[in-house]
Amino acid sequence: MTAPPRHEPTPSRRAARAQRERAARRAQGPIPDATGAAADAEAEARATADTAPIQIVRSRLRTPTAPTSISEAQPQTRAQARQRAQVPAPTGPNVVHLAPLHRDPPPLPAADDAEPGLIEKVPGPEELAPESDELVPEPAWAASAVDEGPALRRRSRELLDLGVIPRPTPVHHARVRNLFGYRTSGALTIAALLVVGSASAVTAAHLPPVPDRSVEQSTEDASMPDVDPPVYLPADIASAGLGAAALRPAPAALDVTQLDLCAQPAFTAALAAGDDAATIAAAGGAVAFRDAVAAGRATCVALDDPARVWVVVDKQRPFAPIDYRPTPLAAPSGMSNPAGDALRTDAATALSAMAEASRAAGAGEIGVVSGYRSYETQVGTYNGHVSRRGVEGADLVSARPGYSEHQSGLAADVAPCTGSCASIDDLAASPQGAWILAHAWEYGWIVRYEDGATSATGYLAEPWHLRYIGPELARAYVEGEWQTLEEFFGLPPAPDYAE
Repeated sequence: MTAPPRHEPTPSRRAARAQRERAARRAQGPIPDATGAAADAEAEARATADTAPIQIVRSRLRTPTAPTSISEAQPQTRAQARQRAQVPAPTGPNVVHLAPLHRDPPPLPAADDAEPGLIEKVPGPEELAPESDELVPEPAWAASAVDEGPALRRRSRELLDLGVIPRPTPVHHARVRNLFGYRTSGALTIAALLVVGSASAVTAAHLPPVPDRSVEQSTEDASMPDVDPPVYLPADIASAGLGAAALRPAPAALDVTQLDLCAQPAFTAALAAGDDAATIAAAGGAVAFRDAVAAGRATCVALDDPARVWVVVDKQRPFAPIDYRPTPLAAPSGMSNPAGDALRTDAATALSAMAEASRAAGAGEIGVVSGYRSYETQVGTYNGHVSRRGVEGADLVSARPGYSEHQSGLAADVAPCTGSCASIDDLAASPQGAWILAHAWEYGWIVRYEDGATSATGYLAEPWHLRYIGPELARAYVEGEWQTLEEFFGLPPAPDYAE
């Protein structure tokens, strides 16, 4: 049998050029110096290297191929790893390192086909990882690295194009298939994502909404110190459409509970002008006015000034002067007034309006039985009660001269009228009396001496005795469910006279 002809690989262009150079030098004769011999040896080495067959070396897989059973998935021992590490890797100019091919793990056996005693578990990266630094696999860039020579890079591309070297499968394909192939780990991952998403949605629902309009930075923002944003704001305020002004602390609201009304120019000006309604408005309303007076933050307000609607007259607070007389006075119009009693003009106007409203509401007519009483008139009235009841009894139903609210022109005794007026004692059980309790405050009137307040006022209940304090204060009085002016303004009770 004839032996096949020896295969002679086709020399490269570099080898062919080296052969031509040697042939040319030999044709010229031997070269006596050592320089030519060295050059000839170098050319011979290059020719031998270029004509030598290329040695293909596959790098070790970074992770072992997935086993067919769980028992084969155990990591290699340290002795095996050291023995394998001692084997020198092929080196040389014609050694090409190829990246390992990534193979898909075989499918796991079904639950019914699993062998007894085996746990259906997919080995993760932690289980396949080495136990020490000796078994750490080479990095991805080292597995796919190729020598830097341009000739070898060209030769590698040629081998890939000719099909001598198989092209590796892209890694991301195997990862996608593995994600959906591992049923248990995939289900746990999806469940964890759902839990985290639900928690995020619940947290976002409780966060305050971010304003959808941008806040422009003012010229004063340059001097504002840097402050940490609140925890519910994003770290990048600009990304939320907010400017630096969003971090500026809100100005502290004016604390009216610590405000001295007498230091406010608007309040003192209205007070000096004698305008009671404007004074109460400058204080911030009737409730703020009342609170300031009761707390002692309005010492410029005199509760014993008979010219003011807030004057308090009781058994401890007489008029000054004792025979004070208000001006101007006027009789209320549009209602029964047999004695022609008068009131201070503002009180007379308000009483007329209240009587008209009672009539329009169908509650009936209201008549005036007693209005302003002078100091002299009160002397006779009080003495008459003393003669009938004695001093102690008279003090429960009548004020001593100089201590009666009637002398201020701001008090009126009223009675129900049907054709003619009945007694003041009939008011409480009449429709007019019920309507007064519900609506008198709307016109600035309150019932001054209520049932159960004798310990504070020193008088028995008088549902017919009305006192004008103005619509603003009357509203605050009724809504605050106060029973006496003493309590309303923070004054001590006055059940008895000082003497």
